[in-house]
Amino acid sequence: MSSPINTGAANVVQMPLPDEQARKAQILQRILDLSETMLAEAEASSWAAVSEHDHERQRLAWQLSEIPLNPVEKQRWAKPLGRILDISRQLTAIATRERDAVAAQLSELRRGRQARKAYAAV
Repeated sequence: MSSPINTGAANVVQMPLPDEQARKAQILQRILDLSETMLAEAEASSWAAVSEHDHERQRLAWQLSEIPLNPVEKQRWAKPLGRILDISRQLTAIATRERDAVAAQLSELRRGRQARKAYAAV
């Protein structure tokens, strides 16, 4: 005799989330979407857009931090949270490379300016 309950994953009916869980899920998804967008913008050196999206992402992260995640949510959202962390690390690495490149260019400009002053003084 077969059981009326099918435990196969393909037949699982998703139950609606309570309002607070739905709100957390929406915020988390928006943070993930913004993070993906920011990564693409950083790779294109579109820093003004990255900055604008970062402000919204930080605001949402603060909102999410005000609503504690229960153990089930932490497990459910571990993968997207890990992806957000991974993207944040990538963004930091790209920004560091860009900052170092700009610093090197500034240093070259200063040396060139100093050289011109030295030659003009002669």
